This record gives sequence, C-alpha cells and structure tokens, in this order.
Amino acid sequence: MSNDFEFRKHMRDRKRKQKIRKTLFMSVGVLALVAVLIFGIRGILISRNTKEDAEFIFNGYIYPQPPEKNEDILVDAVKADGEKKAYLTFDDGPNNSVTPEVLDVLRRYNVKATFFLVGTLIEKNPDVARRLYDEGHCLANHSYNHNYDELYADSETFMTQIQKTEELIKGITCDEYYPKVFRFPGGGYQAGKHGDAKQEYKTAIGEAGYRYCDWNSLTGDAESKSPSADSIIERLKKTTDGKEDIVILMHDAIAKKITAQTLPQVLEYLISQGYSFDTLDNV
Repeated sequence: MSNDFEFRKHMRDRKRKQKIRKTLFMSVGVLALVAVLIFGIRGILISRNTKEDAEFIFNGYIYPQPPEKNEDILVDAVKADGEKKAYLTFDDGPNNSVTPEVLDVLRRYNVKATFFLVGTLIEKNPDVARRLYDEGHCLANHSYNHNYDELYADSETFMTQIQKTEELIKGITCDEYYPKVFRFPGGGYQAGKHGDAKQEYKTAIGEAGYRYCDWNSLTGDAESKSPSADSIIERLKKTTDGKEDIVILMHDAIAKKITAQTLPQVLEYLISQGYSFDTLDNV
C-alpha cells in the first residue's frame, strides 16, 4: 500500500512539473513571437524610409508623413464641386510699405491669403513677416534672391536658395513641419530662357517635400509699370470669368502700391461673385 501511494504521488508530481514546463515553454514562445512581430514591423517601416525618417516613427505613424497629393497645387485647387473659392496670392514681399497696407485691408475684410516671400526680404523685414504669420496668412517660399539667372543656374544653386528661405520661414513660424509651398519666380511654365530648367527642378522640390503653385487668374498689377485701377479690375474680371476656383496672382513689392490701393475693389468684386477665400496650404 505504501509503495502504491508513493508511486501515485510520484506520478502526480511528475505531471505537475510537466505542466509547469509546458506553460513556461508556451509563455516564452508567445513572447518570442511578439518580439518577432514588433521588430519585423519596425524593420519594414525603416526599410521604407530613410534612417532620419525612422527616428520619427511614433505610434505606428511616420513623421513627417509623405505627401498625399500631386506636387502641383493648382491641380487640386481647381475642382468642380459647386463651391466657388478664391486663393489670393501675393509675390515678392515682404516690405515695410506695401505689405502692411495689404495686411490692413485683408484684416478689415477678415480674409486670409498666401504670401510668396523672398528670403533676402524676410531678413530685412522680419517684423512684417512675423505679422503675416501672426494674422493667420500662409508664408510660402519664393526663392532667396529672386534673381532668375542665379536661381536657375543649376539644381544645387536652386535648392540652396529654396532651403535658405525655408529656414527663414521656420525661424518666423517656429514650426519644423510648417507647410512647404513654393512658387517659381516667373512661374513654373515651360517657356522662356529658364523653362527647361524649371521642369527639371520640379522633381527636386517634390523630393524635398514641396508643392508648387502657379495661377489661373491675375490682376495684371505687374504687366506694366503703372497700371490703372480700372485696368486692374478689368483684368481680374476677364481672367476669373466662368471659373469656379481661382488662384489669383498679385504682388506686394514696394513698387506695387496699386495692389494695396485696389485690393478693396478686388475683394468686393470677388465677394459679389460668390467666392469664399482660403490659403494654398489648405489645398
């Protein structure tokens, strides 16, 4: 009897130890599988991005996220959705004379716009650039010195100018991920002396995370040295006629006082035509 009891006790102990070992083995296996999955997913994410991008992986998302839209903003801005929208754009600032006058008008009408800024002028007028940002306008990139021959000389020079201006804009916004919006001085069209170079550089700015935008409407404030107020409004009417969405080219350079002077009329006309207003970084 005693031997039988000891034998059963021995078998129970043996089965208990086997169960414990099995449980431990299964736990270790599960943990190993979880580890493999975690590192596998991380490896996939890293392999799809640069080492620098991998450092910004958080909660399964990669920052900054890749662009979801075409690099040409105009493609997405102009759409047939039954809503009339106007994107006011001002090139060649900032300065301490015309730009503040433009801002005063926009504030009075509670309208936001996109300002394509020149890097050297940001350096000269940082307070005006900061006012643009503080009042809710989009600060966009228009090269560092706006000198066509220098800017479009080669890809390296071109991107250096873009990056210098980008750093100046970041210095104003204090935002490392501020939207990258660019306009080619002279427009990005396949025309003129630098037309071919611009097409090549569109790839470079796209790879740098930029979107660029030309225009499909304008006031003609840069088509002559001294345009009249009437010619400004007539040009606007002609180039907006029948268009649901419009990106309007204007200038706030020092010599363009007519732009600030006629801006109330421009806004009144667009409002009368049923347009709402937005900035290009929201496209």
